[in-house]
Amino acid sequence: MSSRRFILGSFLLPLGGVLLASTGGCSDNTSPTPRSFIDSHMLAGPEAPAQVCGITDPVWVGVGVADLQGNIQTSVNDGDAQDGKQVSVNCSVSANSDGSFQVNASVTLAGTGSVTINGKLTGSGQQMNVHGVFQRSDFGRFDQSDCTIDFSRVPHMGIAAGRVWGDLSCPHAADPSQPRPNPAGGGQVPRACNGTAEFRFENCGQ
Repeated sequence: MSSRRFILGSFLLPLGGVLLASTGGCSDNTSPTPRSFIDSHMLAGPEAPAQVCGITDPVWVGVGVADLQGNIQTSVNDGDAQDGKQVSVNCSVSANSDGSFQVNASVTLAGTGSVTINGKLTGSGQQMNVHGVFQRSDFGRFDQSDCTIDFSRVPHMGIAAGRVWGDLSCPHAADPSQPRPNPAGGGQVPRACNGTAEFRFENCGQ
């Protein structure tokens, strides 16, 4: 995964490894529009050898803009267009009574594909047992129920109610509908690849 660093806006304040919002002096009943940045890839890896993956163009879905140094410049609002293709963002990041957060988030680039993330996350350490789905009409639907999320690579990555930013790793995301020859011999195995994504969701439901 490429190294990226987010340029924080004035409304985001780091505190205890999470992202918090400044509410300002007034409010109304208008909910902010969900938005997302995602840089996702699907390629061979140690748990998904090239013979089983078979994807040579690793770029999966990209939404938002980064500069040549990898700094995130913009996210994209739900319903807006990128390169003439509509972006759909659906997300909720809600606090649980035990201090964890339930994340249900997806971003779709029309005519290209989508990435979906579901899991119970905490504010620090590597997050385990995350469900990740990478889907494209040309390559298929790759699914893994025990992906991980890491918040440590870039300062200010983290999670708070309504927002989350981290690195997703699904080293053996599989599509059982596409069997491939088992490189170890003995029949066939589901097509599997190493799915990765840097993702950022904001203005999510709580």
